[in-house]
Amino acid sequence: MNTTRVAPFDDERFFYLVLALAVAPLWLTTYLPGLDMPGHAAQGAAVAEMLRGNPVYTDLFEINWVTPYLTATLIQGLLSMILPVTVAVKLVVTAIFVATPILAGKLFEAAGGDARWKWLVIPSVYSFAFYFGFLPFILTVPLGLGFILLAVRFNNQPTIALALGVSAYSLLLLASHLLVLCFSSLLALSWIAGSNLANFRRLLLLIIPYATPLPFIGLWLKAALTSDTYMSTDGLQFGSFWLRLKDIAVQSSGLDGSFMMISLLVTGVIVGLPFILGARMTRHPGRWAVSLSGLAVFLVFPSYWLGTAFLYERFGLYLPILWFLLWDSRDAGRTRWQWLGVCAVLLWAAVNTLRFSAFDLETRDFRTIAGLIGPGERVGSLVAAAGSRQFRYPIFMHFPSWYQADHRGVVDFNFGVFYSTVVRYKPERRPNWEAEIAWDPGRFDWDKNQGDRYGYFIIRSDVDVAEQVFKSALPKVELVARQGWWWLYRRVDQAP
Repeated sequence: MNTTRVAPFDDERFFYLVLALAVAPLWLTTYLPGLDMPGHAAQGAAVAEMLRGNPVYTDLFEINWVTPYLTATLIQGLLSMILPVTVAVKLVVTAIFVATPILAGKLFEAAGGDARWKWLVIPSVYSFAFYFGFLPFILTVPLGLGFILLAVRFNNQPTIALALGVSAYSLLLLASHLLVLCFSSLLALSWIAGSNLANFRRLLLLIIPYATPLPFIGLWLKAALTSDTYMSTDGLQFGSFWLRLKDIAVQSSGLDGSFMMISLLVTGVIVGLPFILGARMTRHPGRWAVSLSGLAVFLVFPSYWLGTAFLYERFGLYLPILWFLLWDSRDAGRTRWQWLGVCAVLLWAAVNTLRFSAFDLETRDFRTIAGLIGPGERVGSLVAAAGSRQFRYPIFMHFPSWYQADHRGVVDFNFGVFYSTVVRYKPERRPNWEAEIAWDPGRFDWDKNQGDRYGYFIIRSDVDVAEQVFKSALPKVELVARQGWWWLYRRVDQAP
């Protein structure tokens, strides 16, 4: 009888068990805690309703087929035609979170490293991009890792078939998320450059397929800068360098900064375990080129540009991948220390399990309020208190958009005002509900923002702020119900 013990990082069944525990919190709450998640969920639901021919949607919206954010919304929309929207969103996010560490392990192995470092990639999937609800971005991350994997293979076997595959894959990424295409292309080209320092002619030939999407990117940017006032008038902001250093600690741990000591503990294990296990840093120039170029983006890329916020912050989920890409394995005699990594992941998963369960309790009052509105209504979102007791970020800012996702109505502020979204308002039907109202509902003006268009208004606040929000138009609305921090108002002439 063989009694040889398998080191924890070598036990694949154990890895998948821990990975299942890591994604389980997603299914402990009805709504996922992502700031923009309700808006993107509403986009997917809108795709489904547009394809069904729902006149509530076809009268207001059009499908934008020429956008670099198409794939995620279409996938979610098609799933929403057969599943409840909340289930469809969780199914998509679960697939992303499972695929990311698995593909990271395959990348480590293909690059000549140690696939087992995938264990410590697990926490980072709950990244800044997830908590801010950037659904199209996080869905494209596994596709981006696959693109880098293809670059490793293409560098090793540069055939015409693989060159065509690189070109086709780059166009798929272009249709999925422009930022992920650019970042993944940078890492892929860094691998090729680092691996071909002594052969400049081969390097030039290998980078040709990566130029395929450039004309399409140029045409789209020209059209977007002409048509989207958010992109054409906004400036550029870099943010604090010291905040970036703090983000390195927070984002690698997957805890959004709410539990700083645990974040530092998990990040400390991620950073320190290769040293404890006696691993060696690689001498492969390609792996160094990938890691350093990726880190450079996180450290020097702007935080805000072309109307898009939190740019460099999104790439925090790549930090552990870039780190472990640098390490080979030499852990003979020290495998017991792998349990330190396992325990860090399990501790992180336990914390997430508790706070996701608590978040579900925190959102029950919203479900009650949303259920009082019939299907297909036009609703104004006026969230005065966007913070959650469980999460650091203003999770509830766009939360009323879950009504649109669940009940086939329309909620403003709506992501359909943006040029790049898949389902966007027809130019003649675009509302006068500015994005600034989402940050400060006190800026709402009944006449300017066309309050007569809306049958209902959802407010979130610990006290009644109707007088401050509606001002002189207060007689035009009436309170329907209050549940916890949620207040439902109805236009008076809308009353049955």
